[in-house]
Amino acid sequence: MNKNYLKLTNIILGLWFLLLILSAILNSIVFSYPNWFGTKFENSKDSQVLFGLFSYCFFLSETINSFNHSQNSFEKIKCYSSFIGQNGFSNIYFKISSYLILIATVLSFFCVSICFLKKFLQKQKIILINSIGHAIIGSCMLLGCLIYPIGWSDIRIKELCYSKSYSNGKCELKWTFLLGIVQSISSIFLVMVGIVLRKKFQLLSSNSQSSKQIEPNEIKEENSIKTKDYGFSFN
Repeated sequence: MNKNYLKLTNIILGLWFLLLILSAILNSIVFSYPNWFGTKFENSKDSQVLFGLFSYCFFLSETINSFNHSQNSFEKIKCYSSFIGQNGFSNIYFKISSYLILIATVLSFFCVSICFLKKFLQKQKIILINSIGHAIIGSCMLLGCLIYPIGWSDIRIKELCYSKSYSNGKCELKWTFLLGIVQSISSIFLVMVGIVLRKKFQLLSSNSQSSKQIEPNEIKEENSIKTKDYGFSFN
């Protein structure tokens, strides 16, 4: 029974570890991809703008005359970044959100790296560190997503979207922002699974210790019974 229970717990632990890796990858996408907020795709390509945490991109349409005197149009994306350079979008609320999401992303990869130290750390300690880490990750991710819409009141965004804080105007939320919300919820789920796994391994370790204590006691009792039997037979 204990062997089957241990096998099932290790399978759940392996799936939990895979979810940790997937969560770290998705957090890096949320941080880096400039598709949090922008103009709707129903508008003309000339006016389309996408905003990320620390960058924004323009869709530019250009026409080229070919050899047969026909005009071919193509789309060109031009992006600017403020996290590294000075040419980007300098909205203070976007920057606060970017730092919070950066902390969540770095911490998620740190939690994954901790899982590879199972030779030096016990499983219970690894699960505890990951549970605490993902509680912080979920909080940072949620705070970043809640602070980000305050930046919609910026003058430059108002000119494009007619927006204000927590009101998107003519623009819309993009899939990266929604992925950030999902990631904050998934971090809570990972914390809950980690708590359950830690309790299971504590139960398994306590059972194994109790069984080790019972075995020598049983051997002592058997030896005492044998000596008594031998003593009775010789008399």
